[in-house]
Amino acid sequence: LLLTCFGGAATAAAVFAGRRFGSWRARLLLAGLLGSGVAIPLLALYAGCLLNPLGDLPDIVRRDWLAQVAEALSLPRALLYSPEMVLGGIVPLAIGAVLALRRARGAAIPEAAYRDAVLAGFLAAGVAVAAVQLRGIYAASAALPLVAGPALDRALRMLAARQDRARAFASLALALGTLGKVAALPVLAVQAVSGWKAPAGITRQISDCADQRSVARLRALGPATVLAPIDLGPALLLHTPHAIVAAPYHRAAAGIAATLTAFSGSEADLRREAEAAPAGLVALCRAWTEGEPDSFAHALAAGRRVPWLEPVVAGSGDLMAWRVVRSDARR
Repeated sequence: LLLTCFGGAATAAAVFAGRRFGSWRARLLLAGLLGSGVAIPLLALYAGCLLNPLGDLPDIVRRDWLAQVAEALSLPRALLYSPEMVLGGIVPLAIGAVLALRRARGAAIPEAAYRDAVLAGFLAAGVAVAAVQLRGIYAASAALPLVAGPALDRALRMLAARQDRARAFASLALALGTLGKVAALPVLAVQAVSGWKAPAGITRQISDCADQRSVARLRALGPATVLAPIDLGPALLLHTPHAIVAAPYHRAAAGIAATLTAFSGSEADLRREAEAAPAGLVALCRAWTEGEPDSFAHALAAGRRVPWLEPVVAGSGDLMAWRVVRSDARR
């Protein structure tokens, strides 16, 4: 809220004061002073956000979850984990920056050139930030439709007018490259042909295990607290009457730590966390256990049977679930 208020005030000041500053050097100095006037108070008030942005999260949450969240990966790690996500996110921004810059250079009206130059800078900044953390794609992509839409319109008009077909098709190909799915298409095709899979241990991928049809199999089991992998939590909340121990929200650090411990450790770890919840059901995705080959969860997914877990959802699907049998119930 403070950032919005300070930023709005700085923008208004720039509009009114900027009329008296004719040279670009003076205007750049004014922008720097106004930007510092926004940043310095916020850093003074909330220095902890810069020095320790993750707060007091447990080490297991930092190491085994936050460090492997896809949007926080650097470009080299993301290329190993999901090259289609990188190409589908960064390439459209880069193409959009080129298109906006080219449009700015060819603009007949100064205001249009300025607008397109700002769009090009915004998109280029998104590419730069995404090289460090993929989350940089999100903010910059808001500007992409303002470039992609006119580019597609221009290419289609050229085709309809039967102008220079080679140039028209080249413009259309470039404009289509601003669409994430199109930019990622070459990698997706190679993956489909080669059967490529992401390396284990980088991050867990959302699979069909978390879709509505799979999770709906747990509805008939009656309301219970479910101990399940973190990324399965939102689907369970949305599509079933169950409560959950964890979901991918860092403020729920205790639940995330408990879930990571349960599914990466021994039988004793899983049982302890299930009883501490207390959980009535344990659920997992068979494919997600491949990254933890030494864990009890992996053995459980492979068919291991224990007295305190009664299978309730099994078979050929990826989703598996067990009812927790309490000690007093067995007696």
